[in-house]
Amino acid sequence: MPLPDALKNAPTLHLHNVFVYNAFFKLSTCRLNLMGLGSITYFMCTQYCREHEVAYEDMDDFAELILQMDAVYQEHVAKENPPGKKKPEKDDNNGEPE
Repeated sequence: MPLPDALKNAPTLHLHNVFVYNAFFKLSTCRLNLMGLGSITYFMCTQYCREHEVAYEDMDDFAELILQMDAVYQEHVAKENPPGKKKPEKDDNNGEPE
């Protein structure tokens, strides 16, 4: 089976980018999803920096990267789930015929 284009052409991440990439997904678990997809906040970013001993002078750059990634992610989610789009019905039989 051939690899999909997204995997064939995947970018190579440098070590410092891997840290930011992993941090984004960890911080995504802290979202408050009340009336839709919540945002990652600046406070969450700086708290993450403190817990992972990121230098004080790098916190703003780190937060800016995470907040920009979050904005792009939220745009993507909004396109995938426009208002009024019906969600697929839940399959209570786990794919088994009735």
